Amino acid sequence: MNLDNKVSFRVAGLQYTVKTDMDPDDVMRIAQVLDRRVMEAMRGPGNVSATQATVLAALGFAQETQAAAREIASLREQLRESLEDAAQAKSERDVLRRELAKYKRD
Repeated sequence: MNLDNKVSFRVAGLQYTVKTDMDPDDVMRIAQVLDRRVMEAMRGPGNVSATQATVLAALGFAQETQAAAREIASLREQLRESLEDAAQAKSERDVLRRELAKYKRD
């Protein structure tokens, strides 16, 4: 892993600098989403610390990641089934074409 990019950003008022192989603009967008979620959690009911809010935000990201992974798996299965259906339809089409050609010759 090549950590050529050094990116600085703020989350919950704290400055962070990371070395990463990610595009700096992507890191900034992710950090902005994280900051927004952490700040929302801190403004919510109860006295939530920045650490607790960060954990809540991380749990939210993890839940979204799992939901996205399930959706991807479902879409892959639908695609697999569609490809199988298409292959079956093509096979049936080929059989019917051969039968039609046979009848046309007779």
